[in-house]
Amino acid sequence: MSYLHMRHSRLAHFTKSLLVLCTTLVFASCTTATQATQATQATQATESQVIQEQSRLSINPSTSGAIESSSTDVVSPGDWITVSQAVDSKLNGKFNVEFDGALKLPYDVTLAVQGLTLSEVRGAIHRAFQRYYQTPLSLDISVGERKRWIEVGGLVTHPGRMLIRKDANLDEVIAAAGGIQTDHTARFAKIESESQVQVISLDDFYSRGDDTGVPDWRGGERVTILRESPEPPVHLLGEVRSPGDIQFKPGADFLYYLNRVQGPTQYANLNKIELIRTRDPQRPSVEFVANDIHQFPTIERGDVLLVHAEKPGFFDRAIQALTAVGAMAATIAALVIIL
Repeated sequence: MSYLHMRHSRLAHFTKSLLVLCTTLVFASCTTATQATQATQATQATESQVIQEQSRLSINPSTSGAIESSSTDVVSPGDWITVSQAVDSKLNGKFNVEFDGALKLPYDVTLAVQGLTLSEVRGAIHRAFQRYYQTPLSLDISVGERKRWIEVGGLVTHPGRMLIRKDANLDEVIAAAGGIQTDHTARFAKIESESQVQVISLDDFYSRGDDTGVPDWRGGERVTILRESPEPPVHLLGEVRSPGDIQFKPGADFLYYLNRVQGPTQYANLNKIELIRTRDPQRPSVEFVANDIHQFPTIERGDVLLVHAEKPGFFDRAIQALTAVGAMAATIAALVIIL
């Protein structure tokens, strides 16, 4: 092989190696550029998701601590919702949650928000308005003044719906409705909510300051001021200082009712207290003693609590006679039916 031929062969080999190297470098450069582009796109997508999530939750980064601290608060009828937005001033304002839990907003938007948390309300408001905008919508939403819508009726001067303080007592509620009608004597307040009905004695409330049963207002309650109790009272008879009817109080025991009638007389036999179920005659009466609170029977609406005397007197003998007559009548009626 000549020297010239060998030189040409080496030059061809070098050129081929150089070509492979250049191709490798170009491919690596393209791959790096593609990866960089993908990384940039991923970063932009992540940032966009963060912006959208912040907008959905309506959290302003500069004040997120203050807003997030109340994001689990439940929104109730009477609460004032504050909305602020930089682009559309029509969205700015304070909006009240109505008696039925509806929140009326600009552009004829109405949302049912009763029972939702503040965070859920933010999401609902954002979704309602985001469809009107092409870019992510940023809203600042918070709860301002916390009032409560209730409805007051019965023996009040100005019945109707009204806004009260969240922790208002019963006296404030009656005053907001114009007070009790002058030609009526009101003795009871019935408070109805979605979950329960409570009856409060106004005599106890005013004379003893007993506000047991006055709820922590959640909004939407109906308060009715009445002359008579809408439910059967508990009757205390026998050897007590002021026998009569006592407003039933859920969970109250015998000592509560005994205290309400000024206690026992000097002739009372506190080892013989009788509970009679007037609303269910088929259930037997129960005898118990006053000094053992652990064996007190559960007192129900309409029950009779009879405190016997140390020695049977006229009243006790009369009760026993009437009980015997009642039992005899029931027996005779049963025999007539059988025959």
